[in-house]
Amino acid sequence: MAFVTGPTSFYVMRLLLGAAEAGLYPGIIYYLTLWFGREERAKATGLFLLGVCLANIIGAPLGGLLLSLDGMSGWHGWQWMFFIEGLPAIALAFVVWRRLPDKPADARWLDSNDMQAINAVLEKEAEETRHTPSRFSLKTALTTRVFLLLVLIYFTHQFSVYGLSYFLPGIIGSWGQLTPLQIGLLTAIPWIAAAAGGILLPRFARTEQRSRSMLMAGYLVMATGMAIGAIAGHGVALLGFSLAAFMFFAMQSIIFNWLPSIMSGHMLAGSFGLLNCLGLCGGFLGPFILGALRTAPARQRPAYGSPSRY
Repeated sequence: MAFVTGPTSFYVMRLLLGAAEAGLYPGIIYYLTLWFGREERAKATGLFLLGVCLANIIGAPLGGLLLSLDGMSGWHGWQWMFFIEGLPAIALAFVVWRRLPDKPADARWLDSNDMQAINAVLEKEAEETRHTPSRFSLKTALTTRVFLLLVLIYFTHQFSVYGLSYFLPGIIGSWGQLTPLQIGLLTAIPWIAAAAGGILLPRFARTEQRSRSMLMAGYLVMATGMAIGAIAGHGVALLGFSLAAFMFFAMQSIIFNWLPSIMSGHMLAGSFGLLNCLGLCGGFLGPFILGALRTAPARQRPAYGSPSRY
């Protein structure tokens, strides 16, 4: 991305980047099912998603700082940002390839008691889901009522997450004469809230009934936070966005941890990918609609504080 030279190369590289990262999240969620039982899996997923929060917390101000390197060695600031922020991922890929075990039986750092305890939990859950679909079928997935409901829920979730992710820096930047670093620091605040929610909330989703109740409450909180962000003044708007973000990754972990109770094996692995693919369409539609609203005539736009500041 740091070496693109125009619209065509940008779209090609972004497409390749998207293709490379598309399987990461569903792959890791499936990987966690090989290690954790239901009661611990939501918590583990929340901790994994903490990495996304930390990337935004650190990346937002770091990106603002790197943009200030514009002109250094003949590079634009955005080139420095893409280049430097991409290096850790490249280095970590080699570490993961050599060090990350496939399953508990391959983990040399687990003693026999821990390994037996993990296997006992996983075998018990495997027996409970023995009669669920295990061979992937697109038709079966798309005709499973619970799966379609999860797709709809995740679609609306990503609609909000990506809309806020893409446009929050621009919204904050319209609030006054702020430097890129200041915008980055303020942008990090909702992601700190998201990190807190991802750590604190998923551990309570130990049963289907609790998960259902938490999803209902969580989405009401998200909607309330986004509404506050749309109509309130600067400080209160940021508080509203933070309230919505507090639920982002807690809800995401609950959504994906519902599937192992109705599917198993290849059906589960494939459905994770399908759920992620269909839900991420909301991640496309959210920024698209918000972008259209931002370029609409002033009287038709949402205010985000006031029309003159948006």
